[in-house]
Amino acid sequence: MVRRSPVRGLGLTLDEALSRSRNPTAASVPPPLKWTGGKGHERYIRPLRQAYQNTGGGRRIVEPFVGGMNVALNVAPGQRGLLSDADPMLVAALNAMKNKELELDWSPFLNDEGVLDKRTYYEKLRGGTPRGRKRDDFDVSWPPQPNSLNAILDGIYSSQRRPELDPDAVKRWLMYQNLAWRGLPRMNPQGYANYSMNDSSGFRPETTWDYSHFSPLMSNYDIMAMPFGEEYIKNTRINPEDDFIVIDPPYMGEESEYGASGFDLQRELARWATHQADEGTPLVVFNSPNAMDLYDGLDDVFVANRPDLSAASAQNRKDKGELVGLANVGMREKDWLGKAELMQTKLFDMAWGSVFK
Repeated sequence: MVRRSPVRGLGLTLDEALSRSRNPTAASVPPPLKWTGGKGHERYIRPLRQAYQNTGGGRRIVEPFVGGMNVALNVAPGQRGLLSDADPMLVAALNAMKNKELELDWSPFLNDEGVLDKRTYYEKLRGGTPRGRKRDDFDVSWPPQPNSLNAILDGIYSSQRRPELDPDAVKRWLMYQNLAWRGLPRMNPQGYANYSMNDSSGFRPETTWDYSHFSPLMSNYDIMAMPFGEEYIKNTRINPEDDFIVIDPPYMGEESEYGASGFDLQRELARWATHQADEGTPLVVFNSPNAMDLYDGLDDVFVANRPDLSAASAQNRKDKGELVGLANVGMREKDWLGKAELMQTKLFDMAWGSVFK
């Protein structure tokens, strides 16, 4: 039996979201979409809310890597935000939600039982790829079926337009993103969708997903398509008395299909973050332990334990280290982790350290 899936965050009002954001131990605010590397777990939300409240609250939240918007919606819903990401389709989808311009109609893709099956995902929703072929269970050969994401994208590329400016492309991309493996809407080098379906047993959405309930929570966010780099640094004005920065980039040494970054970019990011911290701006950084030396100028930098969810099977998942850097937030490692997680992290540190003896 495939479980029915409504749109995320349904029924949550701005007042309820604000109430949760002011209570570190309250339930999290669900984001509008899942995103690889998202920070929606309580191990992140609880200390992030506490850090924000320690600075007096009401600050503008600044995120150079906004992703699925877990942090902003849980720390400062309805408040001011300067949120950026390198993926223009993601930014277009988030802005459409903010402006009440996004509604997904799943009905053309559902069978008589209301399920979107694997064949429909590959053929009608995602579409075939230039190197795809006909298989026994589905056909992903080129050209893609009309109105699939890849067919829409092919028409846009042929007329030299930008996909993020096409509402139909953004909607179909968001459907693809919801169903793609780990919420990662991977595109091939030619710009066509080519990722597999997250759950091959099928997907059973409510017929219509209306995202308008997110609009009040996002109304004061400025959401920009801008990768971190020289232009971002030049055009982003930070006020230490008014801003709160959260940096959650693609992790150093763990580059994925989304947002792969090299050492030079990681070093530039660390320099910018350290400068903002030296100016007195409250700041939280996440990364892999590989970036430890880059952030040694912050108030406190430590390695916390985190579960590795990249493996499809639970038995193949192993715990990994995660760098957390803090500056000007009135917290240290023991405050961030809490007693139980602090003990778990210390045990992990002993095991981690033994690997390099």
